[in-house]
Amino acid sequence: MGGGSARVLPHYVLSPVTSASGNDWGTRSEITYAPGVASDGVANEASIEAAVKSAEGADAVIIIVGDR
Repeated sequence: MGGGSARVLPHYVLSPVTSASGNDWGTRSEITYAPGVASDGVANEASIEAAVKSAEGADAVIIIVGDR
């Protein structure tokens, strides 16, 4: 809520997909990604369907949600 480390700006930012791909388990696994939202940031039937299709048949799924 604005105090302390909430104002610290990182030197760099890595996306979850980039971070996972660089890990040991990422090099031994197939990583697929689907945002679940359209390019305007709004979820629609097509974007949700693409995310579901990406997850189907997977041994593990990581879902990251947020409000922005």
